[in-house]
Amino acid sequence: NKLISLPNSLSNCNNLQYLYCYNNNLISLPNSLGNCDKLQFLRCHYNKLISFPNSLGNYTTLQRLYCNNNNLISLPNSLGNCINLEYLSCENNKLSSLLFIL
Repeated sequence: NKLISLPNSLSNCNNLQYLYCYNNNLISLPNSLGNCDKLQFLRCHYNKLISFPNSLGNYTTLQRLYCNNNNLISLPNSLGNCINLEYLSCENNKLSSLLFIL
């Protein structure tokens, strides 16, 4: 696929646990995706993401985040709210710090 965006209506998927949207042309993820509070796995690697919405911190059930090979400059501090995060893959981006971990 070569998706350039995800629909805002995705936030209506209240029981969404796995979102695989890797290897597309996504520049951003919809802020409304934060309503998917049961999300456990987010695979958005190999896109063109520049940033994540602050709502990323709403995913308190998030266990694995694959965001490598994008154009990310930073990750939101709200990522520190993801208390169940076990695995973060963010290599091959333009990140300069990971302050949320401290």
